[in-house]
Amino acid sequence: FFFKQKTAYEISTRDWSSDVCSSDLINATFQVILEETLGSAAAELIVKMLDKSRISNNDFHRFIGAYALPGIKDDLHKRNLLRVVSAIYRLKVKDLSNSQQSSLRSIVKYSTACPHCGAIASALVTRLGIQGIRM
Repeated sequence: FFFKQKTAYEISTRDWSSDVCSSDLINATFQVILEETLGSAAAELIVKMLDKSRISNNDFHRFIGAYALPGIKDDLHKRNLLRVVSAIYRLKVKDLSNSQQSSLRSIVKYSTACPHCGAIASALVTRLGIQGIRM
């Protein structure tokens, strides 16, 4: 028997509509989206780093090492993408004050503004918006 695994595009937007999203759903979505740009091994490692940060009392300092990964360290586009991914992930899984939420939304906004270095990050935000993920 053959079955098709759901892609991020097929995940129902109503699953994202609540204020509290399942970390498994967030992880699966980022895994699929990051694979296209970073490859499956790097995407899997980054999602694991984000999840470990969430599990360890939302200590996202653990994620800083992702910026030094091979293929990311010297690529401004990919570093900018990680910045946006980290900000969106924290917005969705962490209980934040209004000022913290505003700061993270600003990171997303300004990281996607540059048509050169923000192109990949902008595409990510657009895809998430299509899927119903609100910033």
